[in-house]
Amino acid sequence: AVSPDAIKYDSAKKEWYKVGSGINSMSKGTYSFLFGNFHHGQPMTIANLLYAESFVTEWINKDGEDDKYYDAEYENYHRPDQEIKQGWLLNPDGTITSYFDYNFPPSKERVAANGAPQAYLSGRYMVLPWEIFEVLAELVAVGSESGTVYSFTPGEGVEQVDLLRPSCVKDIRAKLVELKNDSHLPVSLKDYVTAEEAKTGYEAAIKWIDEKGHAFIGNGAFYLEKYDPTTNYIELTAFRDPEYPFTPDYWPSVFATTTVRIDDVDIPAIYLREKEEDLSIKVKVSEVLYPEGTAKIAEGGEVSAMLITPTEELSYQAKFLGAGLFEVIIPPEATKDLEGGSYTILISSSIEGAVPASIASSIVVY
Repeated sequence: AVSPDAIKYDSAKKEWYKVGSGINSMSKGTYSFLFGNFHHGQPMTIANLLYAESFVTEWINKDGEDDKYYDAEYENYHRPDQEIKQGWLLNPDGTITSYFDYNFPPSKERVAANGAPQAYLSGRYMVLPWEIFEVLAELVAVGSESGTVYSFTPGEGVEQVDLLRPSCVKDIRAKLVELKNDSHLPVSLKDYVTAEEAKTGYEAAIKWIDEKGHAFIGNGAFYLEKYDPTTNYIELTAFRDPEYPFTPDYWPSVFATTTVRIDDVDIPAIYLREKEEDLSIKVKVSEVLYPEGTAKIAEGGEVSAMLITPTEELSYQAKFLGAGLFEVIIPPEATKDLEGGSYTILISSSIEGAVPASIASSIVVY
C-alpha cells in the first residue's frame, strides 16, 4: 500500500497533495542521492527532483482550453511513464520512497530504475538547474524579449528552445533577469526553496551565460567551456569541483565485470556428407576482467554450437576438455538432408557471473 503521506502534484490546483489512504502500487523503492554542485557552483537538492516531477505533470495535463503550460506532443511522449507513478514519500533522512506500477521479476535493477526520482525533463536525460527549466517554461508559455515564439517540440511557426543557439540564449538571459527582478518562485517549490535561494540561482545562471556564452549548465564530469555554432566546435573542461560526488575510481569499480571471450574457433572449411563422420568444432575460451583487460584461460563454463539451416536451428552442447578448450560434436544426421552450400554456425559461450559471448562461423557442406 502507498503511504497516505506520499505526495503528488496537482497541475490544476498548482499544489502538492497527499494521496491519502486506499492507494496501492506494484512496487516501491527508497532512494538516496549523491548530490553535488552544478557546473555554475550551485548545489543540487531535493528541489531539483520535485521541480522536474511537477514540470512533467504540468506540461502533460491540459487544465482548461487556454492552458499555456501544456504541450500535446510532450504529453504523448511522457504520459506513459508518468502514469505509473503513485506518489513520493519525502523521508526525514533525505531519501525518497517512490511508489509505482511497474514490475519485472527477472531484474530488480530494472524495477528500481523505473521508479527512481529523476531530475531531467526529456528523453535526452539532461540534468539542469531548475532555474533554467523554469526559464524555458516561461519562454514557451509567456513569451520572449525578442518576440520569438518558442516551443518544447517542433512545429510550424515556432522555434524549439535551445540552450546553445545564441538568439535563444539571449532570450534565456533576459528571462532570467526578469524572473530575478520579479522575485519569481515556481509554485511547486514554494515550500522547498526560499525567494533568496531562487534569486541566487538566477544570478548564478546569468553569470554563467555572460562567461560561457551558452545556457547548458550540467552536473557531470565535464562542462561545456566553449561552443562555436559556426564551426560546430565545442571544448570540454574537466569539472574539478570539490563537491563532485564521484572519485576517479568510482565508475570503473561500479562497472567492473568479467566477460567471456572466444579466442579461437577451429572448424573445417568444408564438410563432406558422404563420409558420414562427426563434425568436430573446437573452441578456445578466456575470461576477461573489465576494465583492466586482463585475461585468463577459462576453467569451465558452457559452449554451444547452433547449425542454422533454412528450416530449423540445431543446437549442440560442447564438452569441456580443460584449459579453456571445448569441443562440440555435430552428428552426421544433422547434415545428411542438407543441400550443398554454405551454412552458418553460431558459437556461444557462457560462464556463471560473466557477460556471455558469441561468434558466427561458416562451413561449406558437400
